[in-house]
Amino acid sequence: MRLLVIDGNSIANRAFFGIKLLTTKDGRYTNAIYGFLNILLSLLKECEPDEVAVAFDLKAPTFRHKMYDGYKATRHGMPEELAQQMPVLKELLADLGYRTVTAEGWEADDILGTLAAACAARKDDCFLATGDRDSLQLVSDTTTVLLAATVMGRSKTVTMDVDAIQEKYGIQPRQLIEVKSLMGDASDNIPGVRGIGEKTALSLVQNFGSLEGVYEHIDDKRIKPKQREHLLECREMAQLSHTLGTIRTDAPIDTAEGSYKVGEGNKAATASVKYTIQKANPVVTEWPTLSASVYVNSEATLTGGSGEGTFAFKAGAAKSWDSAGSKTTTIVFTPTDTNNYKELTQDYNVTVVKRTVKSCNTLTGITDKPYGTALEELGLPETVTITTEDGKTFDKIPVTWSGYNPNTLEEQTLTGTLDFTSIANEVEQPGMPVTAQIKVKLTTKSFSGISAAAYEGVYDGSPHGITLTGVPSGAIVKYGESADSCTQDSLTYTDFTNGAKTVYYKVSQSGYADASGSATVNITKRPLTVSSITENKTYAYASGSDGKAIGVNIAGKLPTDRGTTAYAVAKTDTEKLLSEVTVDTAGNLTYKVNQVDASKVGKTAIITVTASMENYANAGYTLTISITDKKTVEIKRGNTVSVDGSNALTYGEKVSKLTLGNTVFVEAGTDDVIEGILSWSNPDEIPAAGTTQAGWVFRPADSRHYAKATPVIAEKPTAGALTYGQKLSDSTLTGGKAAYQTADGTEITGTFAWKNGSSKPTAADSQKTEYDVTFTPSDKDNYNAVDTKLTLTVNKAAQAPNMPQASMAPAHSTKKVGDITLPDGWSWQEADKDTALADGVAVTANAIYTGTDKGNYETESVSITITRSECDHTHTEIRNQREATCKEEGYTGDTYCKDCGEKLDTGTTIEKKPHTVGTTATCVSKAVCSVCGETFGEVDANNHVHATVKNRKEATCTQSGYTGDTYCTDCNKLLGMGKELAALGHDYKATVTKQPTTTEEGIRTYTCIRCNSSYTESIAKLPEQHKHEYTETVTKEPTCTDTGIKTFTCSCGDSTKERTRHIESKNPISTSTDFYNKLTHGAIEKNLPNGKGTVAKLADGTIVSYRKISSSDGTPAVDINIKRSKESGGIKQQKIHFVKEKDKK
Repeated sequence: MRLLVIDGNSIANRAFFGIKLLTTKDGRYTNAIYGFLNILLSLLKECEPDEVAVAFDLKAPTFRHKMYDGYKATRHGMPEELAQQMPVLKELLADLGYRTVTAEGWEADDILGTLAAACAARKDDCFLATGDRDSLQLVSDTTTVLLAATVMGRSKTVTMDVDAIQEKYGIQPRQLIEVKSLMGDASDNIPGVRGIGEKTALSLVQNFGSLEGVYEHIDDKRIKPKQREHLLECREMAQLSHTLGTIRTDAPIDTAEGSYKVGEGNKAATASVKYTIQKANPVVTEWPTLSASVYVNSEATLTGGSGEGTFAFKAGAAKSWDSAGSKTTTIVFTPTDTNNYKELTQDYNVTVVKRTVKSCNTLTGITDKPYGTALEELGLPETVTITTEDGKTFDKIPVTWSGYNPNTLEEQTLTGTLDFTSIANEVEQPGMPVTAQIKVKLTTKSFSGISAAAYEGVYDGSPHGITLTGVPSGAIVKYGESADSCTQDSLTYTDFTNGAKTVYYKVSQSGYADASGSATVNITKRPLTVSSITENKTYAYASGSDGKAIGVNIAGKLPTDRGTTAYAVAKTDTEKLLSEVTVDTAGNLTYKVNQVDASKVGKTAIITVTASMENYANAGYTLTISITDKKTVEIKRGNTVSVDGSNALTYGEKVSKLTLGNTVFVEAGTDDVIEGILSWSNPDEIPAAGTTQAGWVFRPADSRHYAKATPVIAEKPTAGALTYGQKLSDSTLTGGKAAYQTADGTEITGTFAWKNGSSKPTAADSQKTEYDVTFTPSDKDNYNAVDTKLTLTVNKAAQAPNMPQASMAPAHSTKKVGDITLPDGWSWQEADKDTALADGVAVTANAIYTGTDKGNYETESVSITITRSECDHTHTEIRNQREATCKEEGYTGDTYCKDCGEKLDTGTTIEKKPHTVGTTATCVSKAVCSVCGETFGEVDANNHVHATVKNRKEATCTQSGYTGDTYCTDCNKLLGMGKELAALGHDYKATVTKQPTTTEEGIRTYTCIRCNSSYTESIAKLPEQHKHEYTETVTKEPTCTDTGIKTFTCSCGDSTKERTRHIESKNPISTSTDFYNKLTHGAIEKNLPNGKGTVAKLADGTIVSYRKISSSDGTPAVDINIKRSKESGGIKQQKIHFVKEKDKK
């Protein structure tokens, strides 16, 4: 529920003084009623309340008046014009259905406080509409004060909530009571503490929290000595002020919800007052000046103007125009008080003109375009920005360029002709048209695509240099051996350059920047097809070279066009196998092989000859000499072993019948013929019928110096198949044949065997990997063993090792297939790893062999049936556990199996914990728990938190007073009795109430400043009659801006002053009338004779006269004369002279 409570007296008062006096046709005042209703309507719209209460004061004294005689004693009475409207306002509110609230002995502030407290108790929203800042102490989380205030000379409603109070004052709303008790309140005549104003009071409350806190810390250094002195002197007054300034919340009024709902009221009565007040025409002292001329599409501006309101262009009236010429527009004056005054309008003539072009923006010159660039390729701006005489800019103005020469490197200025078509209606060129200009300086053009390629290769007898590509037609190319010596038409090299030779070039052409660069020519020696020649020779240890020098023609192994060649020889001979190793200039190498003992068999020596040729790269000849036990014999190239004559036999005849032919045998690797005997191996062999072969043997004459022969494998044996895991030795070799020298030579008998029989091939090696097989001849005396290579078939083994069982029964904790551990070398199939398991439910999954020898087995996977066992509830946990609090019971929690989720045990209830005291119990409320916020226990009849003073009576001049009794604010229990205050005694002030004359005595009256008790005494007659004769002196001349002063002095010393001020105005009648009305608002007026003006008497006795006159030039003028009473002091008379502006008097 939302309750709006209006402080009736406060709002009516502001409405009365905020609106000039309005009356009905029969003379009844209505401005307060009119303003009040407008404020009411605004509040209803802003708050949207469910209920509305309007609180009013009564004339009867309140409890505060009884407590303190001076309470509000300085206030003036309500103006009669307002007092006449109050009954009508209350009656009108009742007719409109609103309920007004009063309480005898209580103020409207207390009614606001009581209704706000009732809303807070119900947690309802309450809005207090008032102009009295005292109500700010009532602001709370549920109460907001809508404070009627004047801001910058205008009426405004300021919303004051807790945050706003804190921001403005730096304290909480209730602490404003403490501030008032210290600073007092002049409007309510609350005394406070002498010498302490608002700033000091706020500081004290911010530091110490309250009035009581200030006195508890009276010796604190933050309290200045003088402040402390005043605080101690005025302690009782401060406490009285605290009581007077506290708004009560217990006024005897109806606070029930629904009590202030807006009723039907008296519709007939309210309908009769509709539209009885018409708005008046406001006074415009001076209309504003409009721009004499306005540019096209620019807004006209208003300057000056005088009147209580604002000037603006009328809605819908033009203030800018899109074409030149004479135009009209309308200005509207909106008065500040729109509720009581109408708007006024006035038409204006406007001349709209085009802007004149002043300049074009400065353009950045173009300096990055090459010689010969076409105009359209310069990248010239297509539009520019212009500036008019009045400083306005227009962009994107099209421009056409001219005056360009693409074939010069000199700086040139191009002219741009501007096209104003798009803005022709608002811009025009001056007599000398404005053009755009831009500077262009072309740069030398750079060659592109020129590249140099140099010859780099072997010597071929031809001249070689560098070749340029991409050189444009007409360009000149020069070459040189350095960058600054390019003067030759060509530069080439023919011979071997012994390193890179750099050739520089420079390309020149008109309009182009020179292009230069270089490339390197590198002619190298021609390499040999075979740059390294290697030969091997063997010599028997016992004979060596038989003392003969062995020659090798190195030159014969080199190209014939090698040119001049130098030879160098070196040897590596740690065993001293050689002697007399030389090479001559013709390239003939000679050496001897020494005769050595059998310990040198297998030793080697190396002879190296290097040939450095003129036209070819260096070549090397390497001869490796090996010492053997015996020499190796071979058939000389071009010879064969054959039968001399017919090779036909008749079965039964021996091989020896056939005669072997003449075959030449030589030492292997040489042409040295070896003498010996060639015979059949088995001369007594009788071959079977058909074509067959028979073996032969050559026995050197010097057999001790020759080695065994090495057979060749004419046909490889066949290997038997293996199963993975078997050794090579398990494979049987069958077939195969060896022969002398060539595959079709004489067959040599013997056996084949695996060289590494312990090796175990894999299935992947099957028919792929080759393994060594050794042939051992039967005739070991004349033949060496020889190796060959074979592949074989390797079959997969039947089943991979460690194969898992076909069925499994894992524990209940196993959630999925992948959680089961398999034997080494086995893994679950990826697709089966996340398969969930359930108790007693069979699941099939595949295990895959992943060992290092995977692929060697026929069976490398197995399908396994998995059935999970039921849960044995090994792992448990507590769920639903809850701590006991002061608000609710706790619970020990239930026991669940973590594996299967089954509930195994039910928990028990835990009793509530006792409350924790947060706020202690008081005389009217129970304690509040700091944990749960609930109340508990019983009230504490002896704990009184809030106290107030009642029955307080101030001492007067003649009567004693009473400090008052202390009561508990909450339970109204008497907590302490007060003390009697002694009578103050009179404090008289003397005033001459009757001046003595020469014939009568005067009277001096003494009046008590506290109780107004008085007595008089006589003043002796004056010795003789005296008549004032004043002399007029102008002590300050008036000007247009300063007030002038005349002084009138009597010879007796009496003097008076008259102030004169000139005010110039275009309409002195209107200006002076407005000034006079404000000055005499609410005063009693009388008309001067003949309609010349009026005279008014103000409340303080000041007489103001208004008189129309004429200036010396005949223009209207007005004099306003202000004559103050004698008691007011200061300037006794002031004259204000309103004249036409051109009258400078």
